[in-house]
Amino acid sequence: MLIGEIIRKVRRAKGISQMKLAGEIGITYQQLQKYENGKSKITVERLIDIAKALKIPAYLFLVEENNEIRKFSNEEAILLELFSKVTDKDIREAFIKILIKLTLK
Repeated sequence: MLIGEIIRKVRRAKGISQMKLAGEIGITYQQLQKYENGKSKITVERLIDIAKALKIPAYLFLVEENNEIRKFSNEEAILLELFSKVTDKDIREAFIKILIKLTLK
């Protein structure tokens, strides 16, 4: 999956229009369309702007697995976004332990 596809997926999952996202990062919606369709390259700085506007960690766009861009489902993207907002270390660790137990069943 290309970075533009990830942007589109997360944007849609959050119910944000291209016009709104483009306005928040200071570009036209046509330019955002080009990013999402893979017709324009995205600078790291612009990618960070997009991540901030979508309120997700920028690394979600860059994580690789077996030299391919990691494919995140909408649920995974939302889970990672919400988990990144939990600031209490004990709660984060407890949540991880719960997930580990659930996946080992």
